[in-house]
Amino acid sequence: AGHICMNAYWNDTLKKQKVIGWYALNIPNSGGPERFFGLPGLILEVNINDGALVITADKIELKKLTTELDFPKKLKGKKIKEAGYMQLMKKYFDECKKNQMPPFFTTRY
Repeated sequence: AGHICMNAYWNDTLKKQKVIGWYALNIPNSGGPERFFGLPGLILEVNINDGALVITADKIELKKLTTELDFPKKLKGKKIKEAGYMQLMKKYFDECKKNQMPPFFTTRY
């Protein structure tokens, strides 16, 4: 998208994946696609397992925020913290291993 980027990598021990994130330092926002965030610039590309899944920003439009967004009145599901989510994923992976079923057919990646 025309920005000079740096990369950072992370080995996800739970999902056994290598994740590489490319981020632009000149955009001081620590956000990114899906559940990827926390780098010192905006994450413009995420590469999982050497190209098994690549999420790339096509274009970036900087707009001035005019109003705050309202949350929807009714949310399905329940709120959990990150640790709770990781426990649910570990429980699901353990059940899949016990049943000899690949766990990634029904998870995002």
